[in-house]
Amino acid sequence: MVYLVLIYALIYTLGEFVSRRIGLPHSVTFAGLAVFLAAALILYRRRYGLGACRRGRKRWPGLLLLLLWPAGDLVLAACAIIVFVFVVNLLLNLFTRHGQVRVVPDFSHMTVEEAAHAGKKASLKIEINDSLYVPAYPGGVILEQTPAPGEKVKSGRHIFVTINSFRQKMVDVPYVTGFSLRQAKNNLDIAGLGIKELIYRDDIATNYVLEERCGGKVVGPSSRMQAEIGSGVTLIVGRAPDAAAPQVPKLVGFSAREAKNRLWEAGFNIGKITTGDGIDALNEHEAKVYKQSPATGSRQALGTQVRIWLTLDEEQLAKGHKQSDRDARAAAKALADSLEEAAFNNAE
Repeated sequence: MVYLVLIYALIYTLGEFVSRRIGLPHSVTFAGLAVFLAAALILYRRRYGLGACRRGRKRWPGLLLLLLWPAGDLVLAACAIIVFVFVVNLLLNLFTRHGQVRVVPDFSHMTVEEAAHAGKKASLKIEINDSLYVPAYPGGVILEQTPAPGEKVKSGRHIFVTINSFRQKMVDVPYVTGFSLRQAKNNLDIAGLGIKELIYRDDIATNYVLEERCGGKVVGPSSRMQAEIGSGVTLIVGRAPDAAAPQVPKLVGFSAREAKNRLWEAGFNIGKITTGDGIDALNEHEAKVYKQSPATGSRQALGTQVRIWLTLDEEQLAKGHKQSDRDARAAAKALADSLEEAAFNNAE
């Protein structure tokens, strides 16, 4: 045990000295010293033997080897362990790329080829993960990336990107005439389509689809029409003469897509969409409605257009929630008052 402590102290002291003098990493220095000490001990033992070591004990190499001689096997074992640890550490650093940190560049609006070239310079690999169709941007350019620009990653990391398609995917238009408005909307959702406009006509039943149009053409049961995914169809919907005016649903807090769905289900159309500061085609899905007109809870005729305003500002959204709740309470009070007045008039 004493010999092992002496060996460790010797290698550590020399390793610290050499590392500071020539600037090598500690692991490299310690491994080199261990190999040198083991080789020196093996060669000296084979050439001169113990007698020569003792005769030369007045000289420092002989004295050093004489001290290490009784623990020669332990010395070799210790040196082997040090070398083994060094090799394992070296392999781990090699395979895990320890210390090889790269800052992720911003690949947005680059083509895949340009991004691959820029990524190669930073030792990063570009991989296409998804595609979208945003008409405002050229086809083939990168819209989003993960990890985000500025993040630190290891060398060789894959950067997953979403590119802009050159054209929108085409899908079959389902035949929904004769369905209820809710069923028709669900079938269109499954196909990847929406509603462009609801047009109401007098009929014996309310909210049943009388006719379906796509691209100005009537969709029949044997039609083989296709439309761009995400586009909308026009539905001609029935309205009974005694149909009551529905209440405008609360849209504040919802995305534009969710607001449209709520309006269509209630029998309303989407009006003008006004976007706030910082909203573009890429982050519009993150924006929320903070204002609507007509107000929440108000009663409007079927097919009425409802305008919405979008924001990314949480403070503005919180104010919109409060205003929407006030509008809903005011509408509920107005309805209660009108019912009370009607009951009073009937009693007279």
